[in-house]
Amino acid sequence: METRLPEVVIGKTVQGRDLVIRRYHANENLRGASILFISASEKKRLPQILTSLHGTSVLTVRTWMDFSKRGA
Repeated sequence: METRLPEVVIGKTVQGRDLVIRRYHANENLRGASILFISASEKKRLPQILTSLHGTSVLTVRTWMDFSKRGA
């Protein structure tokens, strides 16, 4: 059985702050994220995504093995 992240975090808080899951779309401002999950389907866009996050403290999480070799 697959667990869906949004269902797991509904109503949860961390240090008094609500956890919010948001799906971003291409060319959307990602700087408002605290943690950004980047799926394998976005491999081709990884350089663009990382450039848009330059100078931020957004934690990036991925599902593929060579993520750090791609500049993350």
